[in-house]
Amino acid sequence: MEAAIAKAKSCPVDCNNVDKKLRQLVDLTEDEANFHRKQSAFLYQLAVQTMPKSLHCLSMRLTVEYFRSPLDLEQSLSEKVLNPDLHHYVIFSRNLLASSVAINSTVQNTEVWIVYLLPSSSFFLKEKSFGSTGINIKCIDEISFIFQESEKQVFHVLTDRENYFAMKLWFFINKYREATVQVLNIEDLKLNNHYKLAPLHLSLPEEFRVSFLRVDKLSSYQIRTEYLSIFSHSHYLLPKIFPTLKKIVVLDDDILTQRDLSELWSVDMGGKVIGAVQFCAVKLGQLKNYLPRYSVSENSCAWMSGVNIIDLSRWREHNLTETFQRLVQEMSTEEGLSETTALSASMLTFQGQVYALDDSWMLSGLGLNYGHEDDALRTAAVLHFNGNMKPWLELGIPKYKSSWRKFLNLQNQFLSDCNVNP
Repeated sequence: MEAAIAKAKSCPVDCNNVDKKLRQLVDLTEDEANFHRKQSAFLYQLAVQTMPKSLHCLSMRLTVEYFRSPLDLEQSLSEKVLNPDLHHYVIFSRNLLASSVAINSTVQNTEVWIVYLLPSSSFFLKEKSFGSTGINIKCIDEISFIFQESEKQVFHVLTDRENYFAMKLWFFINKYREATVQVLNIEDLKLNNHYKLAPLHLSLPEEFRVSFLRVDKLSSYQIRTEYLSIFSHSHYLLPKIFPTLKKIVVLDDDILTQRDLSELWSVDMGGKVIGAVQFCAVKLGQLKNYLPRYSVSENSCAWMSGVNIIDLSRWREHNLTETFQRLVQEMSTEEGLSETTALSASMLTFQGQVYALDDSWMLSGLGLNYGHEDDALRTAAVLHFNGNMKPWLELGIPKYKSSWRKFLNLQNQFLSDCNVNP
């Protein structure tokens, strides 16, 4: 042992070399960690902004089948799609799967009235049913009539040329009770005086992340981030796209309906143009940097898209489409066209024209917030998956995806062939 110790002492040790080697290892480890962090961020954005392979397969298969199909897909729907007395829902979408779930969940949660006419009397007995479990009528000595509210529902899906044929076939071969589904290619619509005859293109609801910096007395600061979803440029063409309709409900394609929406048609909006769930975590006064020379009510709340009831007659009276286009042009001339132009112009266009729907109509943030309580999820009429973690993506929040998947028929042959299983 003494010999080993003596030998060790005789070998000079340069601590500087050891220190240098350790520093190199630390630097390499930090570089590797930074690389993986950047790669993770890139792959996350790639997953968010691109279409999953299975959905691309589904769209291509349906498009090919559309042109091979001997079915008459151009059957006339004019009687219903132009009838202003029916309940018209509008969805802007490029996502076949998302729009299908939005429509299916809305229809399945619509009332079904079963009316019994007893032969021995002149009285009617009525029973109300919801959901997708079907109607069970016992064999009793009576005459019965079934009235489905879905017969009054007309869904207009506005998409682009790339997705039009796939959606056309999908909504032809899949039925949603007695509801009518019309698919429109927005690029083929002929609208008068639209942007001086500029070509039409589809723009989906805009999603914004708004951050607020708060500095306290100790000079420390906190950043609060909120997420808004609002109408896109395409939404402001609704009065021209549907000139015969007086009232519509606009749905985002990333929603899931849990309650009958027919109640919206009886809401008295007090002369307002749009009914929307307000988002008072963001006030217009907090957005004044984007509205430097415009007069705004600073305490007014921002509002959200997702589910909105719109009085098209009032919209036309107030010329809101022209107002929006004028604001966009003014802001673009002064500051250049930017992503915030739509947010600023939308808030100004509808200022004073928003009827506040009860908060129970919609719960937002299911594509970004893990912390929603079970009670809120259960009682909301509409769940809005705004945010990056959409339920049809692998990175969707598992706690919420199960509810969304219920309204998909995963046994469908097209879905099975393309391995669509979100």
